Amino acid sequence: MKILDSSESLDNYLKSIRNNHIQLVTAFASGTEETLSALLANGNTIDLIVGTINAFTSPKFIEYCAEHDSKHQQGRQ
Repeated sequence: MKILDSSESLDNYLKSIRNNHIQLVTAFASGTEETLSALLANGNTIDLIVGTINAFTSPKFIEYCAEHDSKHQQGRQ
């Protein structure tokens, strides 16, 4: 566990993680596709739970995740 302060952003911290299994749970997501791409490019695997109630999660984010998962599933076959 790491406590972040004003000198380090969550985005920068997440992008520095390498070769780990990460579990993310969030009420909504929007504009974080770049962060997920960086996490995956760094050799991480991700379990992601994102809320979709009240449409706070960006449709673009959902499409990104669905497309990535589809490509990942095709690579396993």
